[in-house]
Amino acid sequence: MNPPFSRLALIGVGYIGGSVALAARQTGLVGSVVGFDVDPRASQQGHARGILDEIADEPAAAVAGAELVLLAAPVGSLPTLIDRIAPHLAPSVTVIDVGSVKRPVVARADLALPGGQFVACHPMAGAEHMGVAAADPGIFAGRVCFICPGSRTRA
Repeated sequence: MNPPFSRLALIGVGYIGGSVALAARQTGLVGSVVGFDVDPRASQQGHARGILDEIADEPAAAVAGAELVLLAAPVGSLPTLIDRIAPHLAPSVTVIDVGSVKRPVVARADLALPGGQFVACHPMAGAEHMGVAAADPGIFAGRVCFICPGSRTRA
């Protein structure tokens, strides 16, 4: 059976992003995962752990052809990151943000994204561990995830 999303682009290969990508892969939600992180070592660790199938050298390359994009980069970088990737997104893409601050991110997504759907959420999960080396697909089980609707969020 084909997964609902053939390609996931992970921007921010850390603990939360890596955990989401692992969970998406293990549940059959995605076929392949391409990742980008400003720290190449994080991407290399993600690839070595089997979280990433492919490493992109820039965000635009990661999102090209992706049906699902997960923004798991530091919150302060997200509005600029959205501007950088917007021209490279497919019209029907679903973009998910898992940062903790929403207002500037949702505002930028509402203005910059070409179409598709944008889901701003904040999973209430985590641990004292950091980095992709500690990524765990089970951290979301039984946890609350806040969804913050914007103009591109469909229920």
